Amino acid sequence: MPALSTALQDPQGTTAVSHTSAASFTLASSDHLKTPISHSPNAHVEGLQSRIQQLEEQLSEAISGTMTSRATTTMETTSSRLGGTFHFNLEGRTTDTAQGVSRSVMHKKHICDELLDCYLQTTELVYRILHVPTFRKEYDELWIAGRETQGTFRVQLKLVLAIGAATYDDKFSMRTSAIKWVYEAQTWLTRPEGKSHLDVGRLQTRILLLIAREIVDIGGDSTWILSGDLYRRAMNAGLHRDPSSLPTTTVFVTEMHRRLWNSILEICIQSSMTCGGPPLISLDDFNTQPPSNLDDDQLTTNEPIPKPEEEMSQVSIAIALRKTFPIRLAIAKFLNDLHSNGTYEETICLDKQFRACYKVLCRTVQGPKSNTGSSTVQPEVYVVEFRIKSGETNIKGYLLIHVVTAQIDALRKGVDRNAMPSILVQATQDVEDVCLPILEEMASQAQVEENADGLADMSFGASVRGTEDWGFM
Repeated sequence: MPALSTALQDPQGTTAVSHTSAASFTLASSDHLKTPISHSPNAHVEGLQSRIQQLEEQLSEAISGTMTSRATTTMETTSSRLGGTFHFNLEGRTTDTAQGVSRSVMHKKHICDELLDCYLQTTELVYRILHVPTFRKEYDELWIAGRETQGTFRVQLKLVLAIGAATYDDKFSMRTSAIKWVYEAQTWLTRPEGKSHLDVGRLQTRILLLIAREIVDIGGDSTWILSGDLYRRAMNAGLHRDPSSLPTTTVFVTEMHRRLWNSILEICIQSSMTCGGPPLISLDDFNTQPPSNLDDDQLTTNEPIPKPEEEMSQVSIAIALRKTFPIRLAIAKFLNDLHSNGTYEETICLDKQFRACYKVLCRTVQGPKSNTGSSTVQPEVYVVEFRIKSGETNIKGYLLIHVVTAQIDALRKGVDRNAMPSILVQATQDVEDVCLPILEEMASQAQVEENADGLADMSFGASVRGTEDWGFM
């Protein structure tokens, strides 16, 4: 009965656990049901009825035992070479969270503070998902002894920490912990109650999970599939309709409505460009307006006045990106739609429109102007190099981008055609000079960690195999 005792740990998930446990009993008894069948039909039917009755009695006893269990709270301490000592609060069975997130995040507070700041200074500036003052308030309460926080917040916090871990240092040294946090959040969302309900909190969690999977590099091309699912869930919840056409709501609800829809549009267009799938979005599908130029603190005041367009706020980058959404959507469809003609004239037209939008975007975010004539794909080189250092050992993509970059730069400088092969060979050698020491260092670290305690003791192979199809649930 190990499957039953493991599954039935959260009384809040009683209904879902009942079906799971029944399935476990059925599988466990498969050998019993494969015994030679009697030639008498009545004997066979009676045998099945008897087995079903046994399963029902066992299931009833298990559920009864779970419902009468007492809530307990204990502390567990573990150590790792990376983060030092970690303390976990093992909450009782009467909490509202699933087993996957029943352990409060109790890392050293200064590490969590840094990871949270990393997230707020990067991802949250582009994808406005959280109301930062509210989130910080709950975060501070987490560290107060005896103060309970909601399960939804704990899941969101783990995803925020996982995303922040990507920029915590240059080597993504906390990637192992980030992978664990992402899988725990995935587990929480795959509960039946997590699937059937779609409130704002769960929608925010799904957005964070999708971004975390992309940044931590879990799931690969499934990001495009999951973004489509997220898009339709949001439409089912009514986010595609602007709040101005709905019953009267508060400023807070209206702006969070617009911010979340804006973030979902951005995720969908990015996944289309990254994975090469059609965006499957039309500008006629929604009428939700871009967010107002308001800081988070203004959302809780009465009749706040939006800042002027030229004045930066906490949502300015998201607004600026939204202005470029129509042309970026047109480009994504031009590249990835099945029936796109892809004519030269249309390419020139889209290029002209995109360059104009890009100039406006740079002025909006006060980005530096470049007159050096360097290639526009150069930032991608640094992104790929960072991913190699953080554990992505496949260097083919990095090599391709580096060679293409070298060729573009040579063409812009008017290099003679006969000199092009030597330039490309040199670019290839440069890639080898960068990647080889990184891979050698990673290999040596792996050998050391095989005999070390701490995070190396955690086996993620089973987790990956057990959750490889979760993206489709």
